Amino acid sequence: MNAGRQARVSRIAAVIALLLGTASAVSAETLMMPKRDMLRGTSQVVWGVTTRPNHTTTVPTTYTINFGDGTAPATGNVTDRSYIAVNHTYAAAGTFTATLQVTNAGVTENASVEIRVFDGAVITEEQLRGVRINSAIEDGLRFLWVNQNSRTTNFPAGAMTSWSASYTQSYSALVVLAFENHNYRLDNDDDAPTGLYEKYVVRRGLNYIIDELRQFSLTVQTAGDPCVNVDDGPAPCVGLRQNQQQEGYATSLAILPLAASNALNRHVSEITGSENAGYVVGRTYREVLQRLINGLAWGQGESGFARGGWAYSFNAGNTDGSTIGWNVLALLDAEAAGITVPAFVKTASNEAVNCPARSRTRNRNRAACSPRSMTRLRACCVV
Repeated sequence: MNAGRQARVSRIAAVIALLLGTASAVSAETLMMPKRDMLRGTSQVVWGVTTRPNHTTTVPTTYTINFGDGTAPATGNVTDRSYIAVNHTYAAAGTFTATLQVTNAGVTENASVEIRVFDGAVITEEQLRGVRINSAIEDGLRFLWVNQNSRTTNFPAGAMTSWSASYTQSYSALVVLAFENHNYRLDNDDDAPTGLYEKYVVRRGLNYIIDELRQFSLTVQTAGDPCVNVDDGPAPCVGLRQNQQQEGYATSLAILPLAASNALNRHVSEITGSENAGYVVGRTYREVLQRLINGLAWGQGESGFARGGWAYSFNAGNTDGSTIGWNVLALLDAEAAGITVPAFVKTASNEAVNCPARSRTRNRNRAACSPRSMTRLRACCVV
């Protein structure tokens, strides 16, 4: 069996295993928000979700949130199962366990979360700053949860989620990256995630980002062959890009959450690959990311003052400083995740920022600053 056919068979087997392994994931569940910090005497939102149906008069669905501090629990009908939220003020400092209980059709489910409450008057200024920062982060992530596109109708069955009505693919990529940066990540295998954000934001957000990618043919460039670490290389080979907005920007933004996912051994499933004729289905996140990097390499400027840079469109014959910045960041993150960056990209990027003609980092000579890695390129070049 040749390598290409063997790879296709492996991908089909992976998809079948995923479908069998996730068949039980549709069972009902109730989840609480991630654990968080709060300040005594400050009203904060305590919230959770349930996959039980919303309340109707014929089949009631009710909730109770017990705050764990001895105060009266909050109760009501579940009218938005994707965001069961109440405000609460903790009067005393301490560690409390808040519990959400949902009852529907004679079945009761419970979920709990730890909440740490601090007295701002007795902790140090540095500790107070930390509590406020942590609270602001969790409030920000909750804002992003609430503002998913079609959140109420898409929860819980939707395989994908997104944000914003304009530049949706790029905006969604940065939102997913925000959650990953705060350690809400998928496992590096095909196991179903269990945390609220991991399961319903990161998983579904990455599905959307990958589903929206587009394939195109990569050819040998003047600087070199962009088809590295793929089974259809050397060039021509298949690359991936995000070109529904300016591809010079959007492709790098699609790269970032994949590079930060910690899940490059995971296989693409649940989606159809609607923008790439199913090309991504069954492939690993690692392969998808490698083909994005190869596509970004292909799009690098080829000649003149554009050599080594990037613009809004690939191979546009000009360059744009902010586009170069995002693309170098994507290359750095992908290389840190173990992806191979085509060697010519580093040499050409060095020329794009004009390192040979400008000053280098103090006490470093040209040989020491040769671009053996994207990190070395960033450290040695002064733009």
